[in-house]
Amino acid sequence: MAASLTQFIGTLCEITTQNSDLLCIGRLRSESGSELEVAAVPGESLPLVYCNTMVHVVFHSPKFFIVRGRVFIANDQFIRITGLEVLESAEKRGNFRVRVGSSMQGILTYSGMSMGKVRIVDVGLFGAQILSKNELAIGSVIRLSDLVLVPEVPPFSFNARVRWKKPHPDNGGAYYGVQFDGMSEKQTDELCKALFALQREAIRKMKSRR
Repeated sequence: MAASLTQFIGTLCEITTQNSDLLCIGRLRSESGSELEVAAVPGESLPLVYCNTMVHVVFHSPKFFIVRGRVFIANDQFIRITGLEVLESAEKRGNFRVRVGSSMQGILTYSGMSMGKVRIVDVGLFGAQILSKNELAIGSVIRLSDLVLVPEVPPFSFNARVRWKKPHPDNGGAYYGVQFDGMSEKQTDELCKALFALQREAIRKMKSRR
């Protein structure tokens, strides 16, 4: 593989199928140019992924990057992937997101002023989609605070940059896509735990309706 993954060591990444279905989220532990290892987030375990499975490893920070490879070793603590190939033609996609309940809200601060509560539509490792009646400028920095995703994890507060806007057809507001800015490693680990908990609850509800 011509490109080095050194800049991504220690950062979170998504491991997906070739059809972009999420398999797991982990943190890049090491890379040698021909292989890499993704470790489980502390407090979590990785799901079973069969050896020889062809996967994509997707990084979003410090830049968007995708490599393809084949699973060589996999257990609940790390996955080793070999035969790495950079997907030069890969288009940037939205990262893994979890939709949240209609009552999920946070406090929006914009231009140094509190705008009150704002609806959270979905949230991921690197950003969120919000619904707001306040006009937010593309490229501006906002703050979302007092966001309770799951009871067992303390409320989150994020600085985020507004990346896109889509008008709401009914309520006069708009949907905004925001990208988290300046998150610490501890905060991203806590967010990852909360997202896993939300995903497990969604799966449990889906099974109970069958």
